[in-house]
Amino acid sequence: MIFSGVILSFLASASGVVSDPGLILEGAMVYVSADSRPQKHDILVRDGKIAFVGDGVRARRMAPGAARVDLAGSFVFPGWADAHGHLAGLGQSLEVADLRGAASAGEAARRIGAIAAGLPAGNWAQGRGWDQNRWPGEKFPDARDLDVVLPDRPVVARRVDGHAVWVNSAALKAASVGGATRDPEGGRIVRRADGSPSGVLVDRAVDLVQSVMPRASLADFERQILVAAKACAKVGLTQVQDASHYAPEEIATLGRLADAGLLPIRIYATVSNEARDLTGFFARGQRIGGGSDFLTVRAIKVLADGALGSRCFLIIRTIRAIEDSSSLDRTASTRSPAKPGSTAGSSGSTPSETAATVWAWTRSPGPRPRCPTRLPEPGARASSTPRFSH
Repeated sequence: MIFSGVILSFLASASGVVSDPGLILEGAMVYVSADSRPQKHDILVRDGKIAFVGDGVRARRMAPGAARVDLAGSFVFPGWADAHGHLAGLGQSLEVADLRGAASAGEAARRIGAIAAGLPAGNWAQGRGWDQNRWPGEKFPDARDLDVVLPDRPVVARRVDGHAVWVNSAALKAASVGGATRDPEGGRIVRRADGSPSGVLVDRAVDLVQSVMPRASLADFERQILVAAKACAKVGLTQVQDASHYAPEEIATLGRLADAGLLPIRIYATVSNEARDLTGFFARGQRIGGGSDFLTVRAIKVLADGALGSRCFLIIRTIRAIEDSSSLDRTASTRSPAKPGSTAGSSGSTPSETAATVWAWTRSPGPRPRCPTRLPEPGARASSTPRFSH
């Protein structure tokens, strides 16, 4: 966005309504746009918006009662917009204690305790990244180490490799895991000398505790969105295109937060492409610039992707080094008389080709051909696959 001191000052004075005395940021090098060189300017902020960028004398004359902040030696630039993020996932991760680098089980437990202090009563505490090979004696931790810090709140902490969890006694009790509990097939309950579970569960035994963990509620979703949004604002992000394919109740929660003025950043949210979710979305219509304009809902998240490492990616040609690299077709297609935007995640050559085809279809002028409903056969060249069928 290009700010002009003349234009913005005209708009500010034309409104005729001043609800606060303003704030003047003085003496910083200001990056007004990518097309202009940074210059030393003052910035007048009024009613939460930039009203003027330019000469300091003029800024003070426009707002004689404004508070002033000296930013000499600093620089100011327009806020960043993240083109692809997952706010709910970020919020969840910020409520999981980072245990990487912990020098002992005690230190890891204290880190979990610090995170748990900010959680609602009853929520399970979580951690990830512990590695007993870095601790004195290189022995697995024990539930009792966690009990010292969190005796009542269930705790689940995943090992650095993801193949084991360390839990406290409250979590073992919630999962009904005791001395008589047998090891599940493909898993192991690490035990003390007396046969009681030590608190470390390996591989399939992780499911014993994971299966009883409570599902996240809408209250959790709301809290985590706000935690994530504040973290983004702290590092200079002012908008995130959130490619998280939210369900209707989650979109409704975002709308309520936006309307209440609780979002510190703008969110461009995407809707789940599940048929049951789209029905309500099309009935309500898009949200563009409504209310506080801190929430936009006009895009459907379509998945057409995979990953090389998991060998679930769609490709046009088979990769010799990976024998089972054919494909997993996870493309979802939806028809609707409405014309919402869409955002697609694609990994591999076939989904990228498919996404380009669908995009070309949506942009076709005149009578629109029928959208392609069949992906290229494995091994077929992109150029040999018709883009459209009439």
